[in-house]
Amino acid sequence: MLLDYFTEHTDPRQPWKVKHNLLEIVVMTICAVIAGCDVWEDIVDFCRVKETWFKGSLHLKLENGLPSHDTMQRVWSMINPSEFERCFRKWVSSVCGEKETEGREIISIDGKTLRRSVISLR
Repeated sequence: MLLDYFTEHTDPRQPWKVKHNLLEIVVMTICAVIAGCDVWEDIVDFCRVKETWFKGSLHLKLENGLPSHDTMQRVWSMINPSEFERCFRKWVSSVCGEKETEGREIISIDGKTLRRSVISLR
């Protein structure tokens, strides 16, 4: 499950200020971006529409409801990009059925292959 690949990601927020689970924010954002959302307002709108799916199929608790677009943006601005990339690559490699060290397959998750711009998992 997608959530499992990000459990080792550290939460950079101050614990006494945390209202929303970091892993849930990460999973919801990844799903929204894959679905074509590219601004925070659209991401939150997508999450609102898919809230039942997130709870039922992905088993997210969303104990304090959905975060606002400001909260999502603030949380993502604190996430360590290298740490996120490592977790994301592990997840993508598992989806491809390919070992992380062999990462030669090209996967387009945003339609850029149509414009001759591709991302190599190397």
